[in-house]
Amino acid sequence: MPLAQQQPADTNYRHFSVHRVDSSDVLHVRAEPNPQSTVVGDLAPDASGVVATGGEKQIGPSVWREITFGSIRGWVNGRFLIDDASTDSAPLRKARHKSKR
Repeated sequence: MPLAQQQPADTNYRHFSVHRVDSSDVLHVRAEPNPQSTVVGDLAPDASGVVATGGEKQIGPSVWREITFGSIRGWVNGRFLIDDASTDSAPLRKARHKSKR
């Protein structure tokens, strides 16, 4: 899987860190705000600098947020995000794109 590219922090959007994800797991970034949607990338359980683009969608009890992280763009369940104290981009090793097969 190719690694996500770093991007400068954008102070016009809210920044988040991944939380409530086990250290042996990843947070899937999906093409649509749906847990059955195609996975377009993964975020490490300690990733920070995740940028919320402003898109939100309520699906049942969950609020999904549209995010970008490096070159990854997609949707994650908001319960796995927490406000980021810094606006620095996370290191490159924190995200991976899913290969199209």
